[in-house]
Amino acid sequence: MVASDYRIRGWLILLYVALSLVASGVIVGLIWPEWSESDSTIPLPEASLGALFYIILLLFLLRPMMRAGIPLDARTSSENSALTVGWSVLTAISLVGISLGTAYLFLLPLSYFAPSLVESMINIALIYAPIQKHWHANALSVLAFVVVGPLVEEILFRGLLLSMWSSRWGRRRAALVTSLIFGILHFDPVGAFVFGYVLALVFFRTNSLFIPVLVHAANNALAVLFRKGNLSLRDV
Repeated sequence: MVASDYRIRGWLILLYVALSLVASGVIVGLIWPEWSESDSTIPLPEASLGALFYIILLLFLLRPMMRAGIPLDARTSSENSALTVGWSVLTAISLVGISLGTAYLFLLPLSYFAPSLVESMINIALIYAPIQKHWHANALSVLAFVVVGPLVEEILFRGLLLSMWSSRWGRRRAALVTSLIFGILHFDPVGAFVFGYVLALVFFRTNSLFIPVLVHAANNALAVLFRKGNLSLRDV
């Protein structure tokens, strides 16, 4: 486990998230003053909003991560980089299958009670059609979903929070709590909880964020490929 005396306060993380939301919203509003989230005819502002949020939050989290001494390299994960990547992809394939399965199990009963809510959840755009026309928006959306998003979420949940709470409560309780929060904040809470708990175990085993980030990114990329036909999956 990463050894460090540095502890980031919870209110500071919430402040970083709030500031990132406000800053990204202000920037998008200044560039596209005519745009609103209800106007789906202009996808570039929506995609820019997500990418900017993660990039700004990443800038906020880099200093706490460095002070906490949380490694991003693969030095403890494997001596063979090809084996490391292969193991990560296999883990991601397994997790995306679990995530997709639990997503349907979660949404099916919910659709009977709140059909409009379920419809809005599954129709949030990730890839905008026609793809050639909106390639700028699609590039930003994939950047946020597959690259920057996984990096930021792993730094926050498995890096800062899991490391901090493990020293207070022990590994098992810290993994459960961080995975629970991770699940609540995602599209499919059950699948995301399982996903987060597995990545917590991976972080404990490797003492590095390299594999969790790689698995998270591969999982999101596979989710995009598996659901490419309807072009509607935002999160798994």
